[in-house]
Amino acid sequence: MTDMKFYQGKLYVAGLSNRSFASTLRVYDFPFNGNPRASTIEMYHPVHNEVETRAPIRAMAVMSVGGEPTLVAAYTCTPLVTIPLKDLKDGAHIVAKTVGELGWGNVPVGLVTFKLGDVDYALVANSSRASIS
Repeated sequence: MTDMKFYQGKLYVAGLSNRSFASTLRVYDFPFNGNPRASTIEMYHPVHNEVETRAPIRAMAVMSVGGEPTLVAAYTCTPLVTIPLKDLKDGAHIVAKTVGELGWGNVPVGLVTFKLGDVDYALVANSSRASIS
């Protein structure tokens, strides 16, 4: 487990799986009643110029993007992605949309959202340099 967020009665848990497809996001209903839903996540990593399936989400938050509840996630290997919450279904394989890159040798350490006027923002704290998007 690498991060978790609670949003509207659901607990979102990011981490790795021991399956061949490692990056997994689980959604638990709260109160805990039943099995979680698990989705595998892949994203494009600009630094490696390839689709990644091995790296976990390191920091995440839920915010509105285009009026739709969306998970904004920063990966250990540094891409910043968006995943619409409606896509997180049990057994789903999701291709996240890469929207930024934090840069080689960097590690996301936190992600918070805030509203300024009518605009929602995501602020990513990282270990060594400014983000590139």
